[in-house]
Amino acid sequence: MRIGNFKEGLCAVRTDKGVGFVDKRGKWVIQPKYIFASNFSEGMAAVCDFDEHQVQRQVEEVEALKKSALKQAMKIPVIYADIDYNPGREGHEN
Repeated sequence: MRIGNFKEGLCAVRTDKGVGFVDKRGKWVIQPKYIFASNFSEGMAAVCDFDEHQVQRQVEEVEALKKSALKQAMKIPVIYADIDYNPGREGHEN
């Protein structure tokens, strides 16, 4: 367990469950569940509840979905037509 400094009556504490905040009596005010937490300032603290490995997994999942969607789109038949249409040209009626 690592204990930070008290700011605005709360202190960040890191446990094996994550980072949370205790008051001056040692009572948990915010349960330890965050990957990162800054000190309180003006009644707020920045917290992060995901890590870089989770972000990387999400990026990989999105990339896999994009590739899958592209493969599916490539299976759709596309019909090309070369239409020679010029209403002002002789032989074409308006």
